[in-house]
Amino acid sequence: MKKVIRGKVYDTSTAKKLGMRWIGAEFSRSGWEELYRKKTGEFFTLYHSYSDSGDRIEPITYEEAQRWAEEHLDGDDYISLFGEPEEDSTKSALNIYIRNDTAAKLKAEAGRQGVSIGELIEKMMKEN
Repeated sequence: MKKVIRGKVYDTSTAKKLGMRWIGAEFSRSGWEELYRKKTGEFFTLYHSYSDSGDRIEPITYEEAQRWAEEHLDGDDYISLFGEPEEDSTKSALNIYIRNDTAAKLKAEAGRQGVSIGELIEKMMKEN
């Protein structure tokens, strides 16, 4: 399925399928949901409902993809996509404001490398 959303193309035939989950109880399933990652590192879900009139693609953020994977993939699959979860309490949370295009590049690169944005920034800072 291919869909253009806010000027971006989301295509299940060119994106990598990362996981799938059934929607509904085991004997009364109403459909399924699949998680995909584009070559740019962006994530989206494909919903298929037996009762609705077709499939629906929805772009999601890196953080939403992480939560989806935590809930619906096993630990090894999660780690292969997003790296080891952080358990270090010595880290600091930062709220920063950057340009949208810079944020998109950070998210895409983090997705390509399979790390969080924080891990990517730390890695970049260590290299300089």
